[in-house]
Amino acid sequence: YDDVVTGGVQGVVRLFINNHGLAAITRPHPSRLYVFDNEYESLIAEVKIVIIGKISIDVKPVTELKKVEFYIGNSLRKIDTTYPYNWTWRVGGSLFQKRTIRIVAYDTTGKSSVAEIKVWKLF
Repeated sequence: YDDVVTGGVQGVVRLFINNHGLAAITRPHPSRLYVFDNEYESLIAEVKIVIIGKISIDVKPVTELKKVEFYIGNSLRKIDTTYPYNWTWRVGGSLFQKRTIRIVAYDTTGKSSVAEIKVWKLF
């Protein structure tokens, strides 16, 4: 996928830069609270994503994928080879900690890309 420049409407020119990501984490969403996989608006503006209990992590591909790896920090938790690409992070741990959810997506030609988000997790 190439970068695209559009323009002409009221003199506005836009540049869309493709960062060549093969997939994006679509759930959990920023500024949300998740309580045992139910989604609510976050009441704490400074904390972007809060998760209490289990959470379904969903990934949206932008091209055909061979597999998606799901990580918490540097720990590989699941490899998913079929669409829809998702994994449920179950209850585990006991402290309110900042954690990183990371995915590595691989397309059918062997290219890979990484996406990650930072969350606060309890249980």
